[in-house]
Amino acid sequence: MQRTEVSAVHLGLTAKEAYAVLRDFEKHVQLADVVRSVRLERGADGSQISFWEIELDPGVLRWSQYDELDDANHRVRFHKRDGDTVEFKGEWSAVDGPDGCRIGFDCEFDLGIEPSNAGPDPVAARIVRESITEHLEGVFGPDLLVDRSAPREPVAVAGI
Repeated sequence: MQRTEVSAVHLGLTAKEAYAVLRDFEKHVQLADVVRSVRLERGADGSQISFWEIELDPGVLRWSQYDELDDANHRVRFHKRDGDTVEFKGEWSAVDGPDGCRIGFDCEFDLGIEPSNAGPDPVAARIVRESITEHLEGVFGPDLLVDRSAPREPVAVAGI
């Protein structure tokens, strides 16, 4: 397993407003070119499963995930149900701050591609990070300021 993060600031939205955009997965298809399709299944108990198709250079990644919508804390936690990835779990978040609304994506993943060495695969981490960055920029538009400082080296997540 590896971990990657994307962090951004939006000066024109509150956390509540940004969270409303984040949780509206079906709208992401209209706003972000990298998102090919999203379909939702909602349970009577309030549960949600989302089915995703994402452009991930050099192909398309398909999976479904269980979504936990935390309206009070402006977070969407998810974990893989089935699909092309071996593992995929994490969260989207929106937090008010002094410099605007901080929008974040944090995930642990395993794409099932064995790197040439025994450590984390920097190419896979870069591809996931770039795809999520493009996704966020599409959804939030030009007012989103993505942190483009040098990303952390890919981190192997122990225990899985």
